[in-house]
Amino acid sequence: MTLPPALLGQNAGMAWLERCRVETRLKFVVDALKGRLKFATLCREYGVPRKTGYKWLARYRERGFVGLEDMSRRPLRSPLEVSGDVVAEVVFLRRTHPTWGPKKLSLLLREELKGDAPSLRTVARILERSGLVKRKRHRRTGGLPDPGRPGVQVQKPNDLWTIDFKGWWLASNGDRCEPLTVRDAYSRFILGVVVLPGTSLNPVRRVLEQLFSKYGLPRAIQSDNGTPFVAAHGGLGLTQLSAWWLRLGIEVVRSRPATPSDNGGHERMHRDIAAELESFAALDRRRQQSECDRWRHDFNHHRPHEALKMKVPASVYRRSPRRLPTEREPLTYARNLLVRKVSNVGYICHRLRRVFISAALAGEQVGLKYRRSGGYELWFAHKRLGIVDFSGPKPMLRPTTWNSRRVSPTP
Repeated sequence: MTLPPALLGQNAGMAWLERCRVETRLKFVVDALKGRLKFATLCREYGVPRKTGYKWLARYRERGFVGLEDMSRRPLRSPLEVSGDVVAEVVFLRRTHPTWGPKKLSLLLREELKGDAPSLRTVARILERSGLVKRKRHRRTGGLPDPGRPGVQVQKPNDLWTIDFKGWWLASNGDRCEPLTVRDAYSRFILGVVVLPGTSLNPVRRVLEQLFSKYGLPRAIQSDNGTPFVAAHGGLGLTQLSAWWLRLGIEVVRSRPATPSDNGGHERMHRDIAAELESFAALDRRRQQSECDRWRHDFNHHRPHEALKMKVPASVYRRSPRRLPTEREPLTYARNLLVRKVSNVGYICHRLRRVFISAALAGEQVGLKYRRSGGYELWFAHKRLGIVDFSGPKPMLRPTTWNSRRVSPTP
């Protein structure tokens, strides 16, 4: 008893249909060999073109019953076929650089294999078939950008540096590794990946002093709202580190709280560090620093970037012409500003009334600019920090939007 295909399952159903097709073709061949009808009439009776009928007849004479089965439709030769050596080289490079995509790997293959290098689409297909990449889900985005998002015009190297801590991991011996990363936003050049034991202020300042001495001063630095870049308490959020930046004439830019996309390029670099360094922790902190130095050199001098038209960051970055001052220079303000010194606990006084500004500015001089609408604009170096009102029952400071692009009045 023969069961219908619906009861046999999908695979059995396909086999049953194939058997029916072969039996029908066999009946056609038998009728053709008997000569019962003219060949054209026989083809019309079976509903096939004469060309197909002749094909079945020829296959039966050549191979017998097996010749009536469907043959593979796979082409004998594919124009996109590559050798096994090329496939092995693509897989090897991908495992060596697990965060590199088809464009970067294709460029590297062209340098190594010259004329035998596969196309970009071929490299992408090899990675997909090898299971080394996953298809991305494209999300629909639209609407106007958030007006609170920090916006800095980056047109050349050193217009904006971004700084952040990667997030700690443990070396094999238990040493805490907390990489401080500094990056030039225009060229993608990584200025430093320094492994520290924590996020305290003094080690971070020493690292930045070394970077400023080597690469010069940037126009602006962007950070998140973590330690030691932003103070959690106080309206201004200034720390000794960010106050130092302002004193050096560097614009301070802050990402919005809990919004890592404001510094997306830096976060993308951290993903690479997690995949290529954190996943293979070194024996101790010193050796982890050596691995970070090696990775940074490879990133800057060998890894091409699509945003740079497939150039490497080192070929685009240039040192800043602004040098780090060798001595602490006094701040100067315009003549129409009242200069006040911040006390050791962060207060300033005016007409026997005092208001708290920031403990991070202790010992510094700030400027007060009179406003006809009332109160005073509070300036520190080139930055307007807010509005101070001494007239109310309790003097108070109203901080301005931190990412506003107000510059100091000309002295």
